[in-house]
Amino acid sequence: MARQTIPDIAERAGPQPGERVSGGRSLPMLLLLSLRPSQWTKNLIIFAALLFSERLLLFNPGSVALAVGAFAIFCAL
Repeated sequence: MARQTIPDIAERAGPQPGERVSGGRSLPMLLLLSLRPSQWTKNLIIFAALLFSERLLLFNPGSVALAVGAFAIFCAL
């Protein structure tokens, strides 16, 4: 059984701040991609409830805030 050296352990520790990871993509770009922007158009269906409600909730700031929050949560999930 071979002993591990400090350079071996440091290589497996992961990227250091500012380093590029996963094929040259930066960490902020990977985080953005993890939000799956291609799915955001599907999440816009949440706003259909504001448009088609009987009381026209589109002009109610509280309802719009709830819909925006739901949209953000669905994008994050």
